[in-house]
Amino acid sequence: SGELSTNEHFIEIRLKSYKTRFFHIKDEIAYTEINRKTFYQSEDGIQMTVVDGYTGDVTDNIEFRNSILQGIPAQVENYVANIKNSSIVLITSKGKFITKGQWTRILETLGADNGVKLKDQLTFVGFKGSFKPIWVKLFTDEEAAKIHLVLPVPVTKMMKL
Repeated sequence: SGELSTNEHFIEIRLKSYKTRFFHIKDEIAYTEINRKTFYQSEDGIQMTVVDGYTGDVTDNIEFRNSILQGIPAQVENYVANIKNSSIVLITSKGKFITKGQWTRILETLGADNGVKLKDQLTFVGFKGSFKPIWVKLFTDEEAAKIHLVLPVPVTKMMKL
């Protein structure tokens, strides 16, 4: 047959973190969507969704409250240290999350530029592995942050031409 035998496919990712107002009612909404499966963030802080970089399957979804992000965020650092290599890591923020402090170093570990200044809303597509894919992306804003990407899986290192 003339078909290629490959397990390469694509995953569609949408991350959104935003403030809403309906008359006097203010609210914040944050969610991660992978191939139309949605993970809504319930707590103020950050939500981390981990995707296997080989298969495109979601392997974990966890929230870290602000109280954990303050001070010495060993829980977050240990969690990221234990994510297996070649994983796509998706992060959203909700509420008055902690925008400064030691926890933000995990963003750099996952491919964000050093010393990035965070605002109220955050969406981040990172990667844990031995290289930084070109699609690693962080978006932060006062009102709304969103990222929509279609990523090839398995994740492979692209050679520069």
